[in-house]
Amino acid sequence: MGLFDKFSKKNKNSVDELAEKADKLIGNDSQEQKTEAEEKQEVSSAEETVSADVETDTNDKEDDAEEVKKEVKPDEIKKSSDNKGRRFTILVEDAFQMKDDQGVVAGGNVHGTIKLHDKVYIIHPLLPEGVEAEIDGIEEGPMNMVEEAADSRVGVKFSSIKDRNKLPRFSVITNVRPVIRPDAQHPAESPFLVGLTYEYGRLIKDEAFQNIFKFAVFSGRYITPVKLEVDMSKTTEKKAVVKEGSKVSFKLLRHPGDENLRVLPVFTDMGALGLWKDAYEGSEQPQNFFMPFEQCADIALKNGGMVINAWGPVPVFVSNENIKLILKMKADLDKKISEEQNGNK
Repeated sequence: MGLFDKFSKKNKNSVDELAEKADKLIGNDSQEQKTEAEEKQEVSSAEETVSADVETDTNDKEDDAEEVKKEVKPDEIKKSSDNKGRRFTILVEDAFQMKDDQGVVAGGNVHGTIKLHDKVYIIHPLLPEGVEAEIDGIEEGPMNMVEEAADSRVGVKFSSIKDRNKLPRFSVITNVRPVIRPDAQHPAESPFLVGLTYEYGRLIKDEAFQNIFKFAVFSGRYITPVKLEVDMSKTTEKKAVVKEGSKVSFKLLRHPGDENLRVLPVFTDMGALGLWKDAYEGSEQPQNFFMPFEQCADIALKNGGMVINAWGPVPVFVSNENIKLILKMKADLDKKISEEQNGNK
């Protein structure tokens, strides 16, 4: 019996129960969102970039580009470098434990190229520390064992993982190390969110997927190019001194459904940001600005929402209505965690 044969057997066991617990923890208030095809249509309509002052009424726009300004602190201004190399993600849709303690097998679609003996990270909200493992089996189609696979349905085997709970449903398997606190040496990376976006159009009506996706959005840290007003009279090692209260200008995109609204483009990693070619045209090069979700939401809610990875690999538009739902989910989760911690004292 091959790996694929196992995926047809839906054994309701501890992993499914674990996923149910995750749904309860993360929250169950959901909002039906647009399909991947609808998102791509919106983003393609928004490629003409404009900007506007986030402090002004979004209905009062001019055709000429204006600057979006926001008070920032020096430690929020960072530069980053591009990430290169082979990258892949797999969203785990099913998993089973092999007999005789031989390991665990996970099934899903691989995006990118995966190879035998790749070292990977397994990411999921129920695995706060993550899991590192090595792939020692790849099956591409029934009984078709291969040494590598690209952009196809696969089953991957991990002999080192003996507990199926280490591969909850909607985990992301990736060779990209997530970065929690980005800096020049370690640029922002959100491979968990990227892995979810690849299956967004297909799975967004699944309530459990919606909740995991919203969790990933508010847990992410994002990049966007900005123009920064700095004091060039004081430099340290050829770097401009950024004073607290400096002004940062964000560039917004035209909202495809409303001429009076703009949306904030944010990116999960430098590779996705690099696909926005127009952002780096001209003599005055922008700097890379890192923001947590709350800061993105603050700007987006004063405009028409935000779009994640507008030029790919998969663009996802997040409306203001969904931003509010995500903020509520985060507040509810923070409250639950605080109550649990206080209860344990």
